[in-house]
Amino acid sequence: PWRRTPPLIQGGVMIRSARVLATRNHPRHLSTKSYRVLQMNGDGVGAEIVGAAERVLEATGVNFEWTKMEMGYENYEKTGEVIGEQHLQAFEDIKVLFKGPLTIPPGKNPYTELRGRKFTSGNQVIRKVFELYANVRPAKSLPGIVSRFQNVDVLVVRENTEDVYTGEEKWVDKDTVEGTKRITRKASTRIAKTAFELASKAGRKRVTAVHKANV
Repeated sequence: PWRRTPPLIQGGVMIRSARVLATRNHPRHLSTKSYRVLQMNGDGVGAEIVGAAERVLEATGVNFEWTKMEMGYENYEKTGEVIGEQHLQAFEDIKVLFKGPLTIPPGKNPYTELRGRKFTSGNQVIRKVFELYANVRPAKSLPGIVSRFQNVDVLVVRENTEDVYTGEEKWVDKDTVEGTKRITRKASTRIAKTAFELASKAGRKRVTAVHKANV
């Protein structure tokens, strides 16, 4: 039977779902077309989880052309930078990024300067340079998988660039640091519109607004 594979979503970047022909043995390729994907494993469990997801994607029968680059703390120890201009240029060229978690170098200067701007982390570089404002995360129960909660089917759409994610901080004196918490009408409207559009396309009937009052 025909089956639609779930979209791959990471850091606001979505690889659209592809229709593949599932068989009892192995999925067969529907065409010779390849989809280019930039892969950055990141740090810690990144290589393990990204590698596992890569094998799942390959099992669909869809052709992927992977371009792999090191980025993160481990790259920092080798080269002195968490992320560099070459990473941004690769993303601009390929346009699809599949990445793992990043570790901010402990005890080091966490700031990264690229393209005339200063950022607090490698994640923030990617989010801000490419305006990846929507972190889209689906959570859905799967048949045969036992978990604490059953019949779950939610789609979380989180704003990624404002509030305390602005990363704007400054020293007031030797004992005090101030951080900017910025919320604009533009970004608030943009993320709300994205959530409603995704809900409408999926045939969902409700959109719930959630905020972190403690922050």
